[in-house]
Amino acid sequence: MESFAGSTSELLRQAIAAAQGGQRERAQSLLMRVLELDERNVQAWLWLSGVVKQEEDRITALENVLALDPSNQAAVQGLEQLRRQRVQHLLQQGIESAQKGWVKEANQYLRRVVELDERNVTAWLWLSSVVGNLDEMEVCLQNVLAIDPDNAAAQRGLEQVQQQKSEHAPKFVEATAAAPSIGATDILEALPGDDLTKKDVPPTPSNEYGCPYCGKPTDPEDERCPSCRGNLWVRFRQQEHRSTWFWVALTMQIFTTAWYFLTLFLLLAALIILLEFEYGIEFRNPLAIMRVYFGATSGIPPDIVQKILQTIPRALFFSLLLPVGFSAAVLVGLLFRWRPAYFAFLANALYTVVIAFATTLNKYGPGGLIMGTGLFFPILSLVAAFQMRDDFFMEKRRILLRTDPDISGGLGYLVRGREYARLKMWALAAVHLERATGQMPHEVEGCIWLALSYIETDRYDSAKWALDQARRINTNDPRIADVAKALEKRQG
Repeated sequence: MESFAGSTSELLRQAIAAAQGGQRERAQSLLMRVLELDERNVQAWLWLSGVVKQEEDRITALENVLALDPSNQAAVQGLEQLRRQRVQHLLQQGIESAQKGWVKEANQYLRRVVELDERNVTAWLWLSSVVGNLDEMEVCLQNVLAIDPDNAAAQRGLEQVQQQKSEHAPKFVEATAAAPSIGATDILEALPGDDLTKKDVPPTPSNEYGCPYCGKPTDPEDERCPSCRGNLWVRFRQQEHRSTWFWVALTMQIFTTAWYFLTLFLLLAALIILLEFEYGIEFRNPLAIMRVYFGATSGIPPDIVQKILQTIPRALFFSLLLPVGFSAAVLVGLLFRWRPAYFAFLANALYTVVIAFATTLNKYGPGGLIMGTGLFFPILSLVAAFQMRDDFFMEKRRILLRTDPDISGGLGYLVRGREYARLKMWALAAVHLERATGQMPHEVEGCIWLALSYIETDRYDSAKWALDQARRINTNDPRIADVAKALEKRQG
């Protein structure tokens, strides 16, 4: 199987070169590997939209680009064009089906069109001829007139429908008599090409408390799988992506650290100037002065050491150095979202607010608390500390054997399935790859990875089925032979 080695940037560079060279399958495979490593890579999703075959997959890829970068104009324009093409294609299929008397198929296609483009007059007009009752026909024609009030065909049809309803003697056109009313969900599931092989996929057992690694049954309270000893729980941040308040707090901590460092630096600079002009002592290396405070005085005359310590005592030096070290440590901890750093920031914010209140109250009295500008930043740091709590706290959640709710489209399921396979969570990978192969029946990639997932979960008959599907799509893919050998080895 493919190696996951190589940096994301290098894989992306190779994928772009392959796409530009017309090697679409290689480019797609490389881009899928990039997305396994970095699912939020905008460039990878954008290039993937140009090399996948199915229109649905191109739309999914571009939707993912816009979810990550809403202002990406290339994705906006590409998605608009694809959606227009998709609507036009469905509309053409709906009209052709209606003209041939295929009422059910026409109903499905045309309902899909109005879901995607609710102001499509032609679709509403044709849909009125293939719905199952007068009430639905009336709604369709009213929608036409709401968009195009002067549409003569809709006006005549609506008059006829209302007349028939008033006479309580519905007279359906023969072509509409057998047409059932169908919901949006039914349409999505029934449209040709959306799920051609889903009915044949050997499904993963539906127990969501099955082990995500081996697929064996477990109890909801189990910490580890009794069969493979895999960890069944995962810890995750309550706030996955850094919040706005986190960046506010981090910026304030940067300024605080810089202020402490600048104070210490200016103090040492003043000491160097004093030693040079007052005593005629020249220090070419300011760090030599800092060594004095740590007791490393070798090479420095004792009288000079004495003058340094008399000018700035050790207690004063360390009272300025400790805040620098503490503030820098908190800054690094915040950047990496360490919980102790959060508590340190919170404690410092509380301390700063108390000091600021006490200082303002002592200097200006009660009225100064309202007008005192010195309270702004301490209070802001305290608010930021409380608001960014979820950035640092973790939750524990059971890994369920079901598809992730945040995925849409076959490509999304394929990327996530391969990601779980890379983590050796083979049963969970199979759940996602089954959905991917159902929605992308002409892509060999999903079938190959699904077969491998089945092998790793000891579902050998299902693995044979997946390999047969892969051969049907592309019998020359060399990975099929590799997986078939792995299956023979496991069975042998």
